[in-house]
Amino acid sequence: MDSYSETKSPLHAPRTKAGKTMRGCVALACAGAAIMLAAQASAGVPASARAAAPAVSAGAPTSGVPAAAQSEATDSASVQTLEAQVIRQLKARMPVGARIDAIALGCKPPAGAILKSVAPGVSVLNSRGFVVELDAQGRTIVCSATVQAKRPVLAAAHDIAPNREISGADFAVAWVDAFSGAPGAVSDFPSDGTYVAVTSIRAGMPLYRTEFARPLAIHPGDMVTVVVRNGPVLVRTVLEARQGASIGETATMVNPSSGATVNAKVTGVRTAEMVLQ
Repeated sequence: MDSYSETKSPLHAPRTKAGKTMRGCVALACAGAAIMLAAQASAGVPASARAAAPAVSAGAPTSGVPAAAQSEATDSASVQTLEAQVIRQLKARMPVGARIDAIALGCKPPAGAILKSVAPGVSVLNSRGFVVELDAQGRTIVCSATVQAKRPVLAAAHDIAPNREISGADFAVAWVDAFSGAPGAVSDFPSDGTYVAVTSIRAGMPLYRTEFARPLAIHPGDMVTVVVRNGPVLVRTVLEARQGASIGETATMVNPSSGATVNAKVTGVRTAEMVLQ
């Protein structure tokens, strides 16, 4: 038969019928545990089950996750929310065609901080770095940030030789750094006529506007039929080209008889036009 003992020390709790001594608890916690055991006994809970029930300390988290970990998870979620908001606003300030892969804040936002503005005073971002303004209970916090972004350019799908006729089918889209990758490379191939490669282009290399042009319609030394317009008067003459030019470009020509030079707009293969004012 179990015996009962009492002590005036708050560090010793009365023994239960289960024979379990609850030590190290404060007086209020012990009283609460005793009341709980009494309620279990009156409800018919077996002594073995009552003894196996875990003790709950006052103020301890009940989720099984340490308080520090819970706080860290909450902070991480808040930062992710702010970053998502920054990305939505930053899209309007990115270079044309650029996509945002990720952004990173350079500061730890205070708890409860909300987004105030993104890249204030900047219409188009021209570097990875920018500034974010946060509002923390009426106080403005300026936070640095960086963005990882890419933009599309055209790259040769295969080796291209000089003077070869080319089209958009000879190129594929490649993604490069939005701010430092292949500056000046084109992202769309023109669709307003025929073009040829001015120089060799290796497979995988970005395409630049200086690397292709319209094919020459006249070459140096060509005899070119030139239509001269002066109001309702139209005269045709033949001049010698001093330089090569494509359709739509202006070329210098010389009159073989007089040696006088004029500029005429190329309209076709070995044809040009002059309009007198």
